[in-house]
Amino acid sequence: MAVKKNQEVQTDTAEQALGAAQPVQEATQAAAMDNSTHAAGTGQEAPQEAAEEVTLVYVGPTLPRGQLKQNTIFKGTRQQIEKELETVLARFPLIKNLLVPVSSLAEAKIKIKTAGNALHKWYADVSSLIDASFRKEA
Repeated sequence: MAVKKNQEVQTDTAEQALGAAQPVQEATQAAAMDNSTHAAGTGQEAPQEAAEEVTLVYVGPTLPRGQLKQNTIFKGTRQQIEKELETVLARFPLIKNLLVPVSSLAEAKIKIKTAGNALHKWYADVSSLIDASFRKEA
């Protein structure tokens, strides 16, 4: 009889633990649902993230006539930086891809010199566009 009582106590304790965990689980699921619907439904979260201020460095080749120099640092939102570079981006749209966060500068410098990745290709393409624009003007 003592064994049965011990098993009953263990079962009761397990049921109580499950019962206590269930409201926590439901609250966690409800919070997750609320966050996902808030972000997806209202769209208020995404613009705040997009408007986040960043520090970017231009890692492409220096453009002629001082339009844009390699290693120029820009601070502001990405939209503000792109607006500032509007005339340059109209002529050389790939420059947008060569604006990298300062935290990634060392890695970007290595990738530019290494064939087989996107940064290297964009750098080479911008260099080719610069050369082509000089040939047109001459």
